[in-house]
Amino acid sequence: MKIAFITDLHIDKAGVNTFGIDTRPRLNKVINHLKSTIYDLIILGGDLHHRTGDKDTYQWVKSQFAALDIPTLAIAGNHDNAKEIAEVFELNHHQGSLYYSYLSKNSELLCLDTSSGAMDEPQWVWLQDKLINIGKKILIFMHHPPIVSGSKHMEPKYLFTQSNRFKALCNQYPDKHFYVFTGHYHLERTVIDSNITVFITPATSVQIHPDREEFSPIIDIIGYREIELVSDEVIHTNTVVIPVN
Repeated sequence: MKIAFITDLHIDKAGVNTFGIDTRPRLNKVINHLKSTIYDLIILGGDLHHRTGDKDTYQWVKSQFAALDIPTLAIAGNHDNAKEIAEVFELNHHQGSLYYSYLSKNSELLCLDTSSGAMDEPQWVWLQDKLINIGKKILIFMHHPPIVSGSKHMEPKYLFTQSNRFKALCNQYPDKHFYVFTGHYHLERTVIDSNITVFITPATSVQIHPDREEFSPIIDIIGYREIELVSDEVIHTNTVVIPVN
């Protein structure tokens, strides 16, 4: 099974620039790149919108992927409206919180809602119940990295606020390994902490310089992540970087 994980689109209304650029052609550049590889699933990793969520924008994003004829899921980021994403992408939500599992072939994918920077209590209960019954390989998709990554601009101001709780939950299952795929930081990085491996994915909009405290966008590259579930024990993943002329 091969997945394309695409995150931090930051799409605004047509003609409105984001970070001083038009992010719509950048997304279309990524979509065109996807046509060169066969994918079984696409997951949009949050911040589809640039401000606070907009149903028309979500409809536009959905329409761009429709031509690929590949099942497409979405999770919510801090710039999104989770309920509106659920309605547009026809996903079940829990009183406005968008978390769910997706079964495909021999894998169960856990998609979480961290759009507020945290997870509500019912979501924690749901996640705990899921972990009891899943095997040793746990695949999680969430917008915020759940552990510190060393991005000077994004941390500590834009951190996932329940990092300690997340790590404590994972550490309850030392025989399991948690593979967590995220966006939010607009960079590529892999972070390992005990039995948790976090793969942070570059944005389709702009990247953010990880070593500068001030907001410093990098506008000449965009990207996404490929994830291949080879077997119950083996995962391959890599980022695809696309230059922007």
